[in-house]
Amino acid sequence: MALKTRFYLWLCSFVLFVNCLLYTVDGGELTLGVAAAFSVKHPQTYVNRKLRASIPSCTKADISITQGKSGNSNGIPAFSVQITNLCINHNCQLRNIHVACAAFASARPLDSRVFQRIKYNDCLVMGGAPLRAGGSVAFEYANSSEYPMHVISADLGPCS
Repeated sequence: MALKTRFYLWLCSFVLFVNCLLYTVDGGELTLGVAAAFSVKHPQTYVNRKLRASIPSCTKADISITQGKSGNSNGIPAFSVQITNLCINHNCQLRNIHVACAAFASARPLDSRVFQRIKYNDCLVMGGAPLRAGGSVAFEYANSSEYPMHVISADLGPCS
């Protein structure tokens, strides 16, 4: 009985230890403590908010793009997109946000001040205007399929 109790205590301690491992930033990617020895990498988007708060400025890694099917537009599938600046530093903005967007096209007209295809695989968000920390912009497009999108570049705007 005592051996079984010790085993459960050890198991609980081990699980607690694994759950309390700290994240570290390694070359712009998030690495999980012991898992670093096994080359397990986690994308920058999962960075703990306290850890990001210690980084003084904003980068393209702070831009989140989410999209999903939102219905139909005259029989054509419609997709809703939201682009958000997740930067913790509320004094900074990101501008000239360029998104990889393949051959983006929409059967529904889009406001070019919100999202505009400049050339193949390069779309500009908000005409290059700054997107404040915590701010977001949303739009909807209609096409037979969803376009995969990710940020390719963003410039650090004014930080006061």
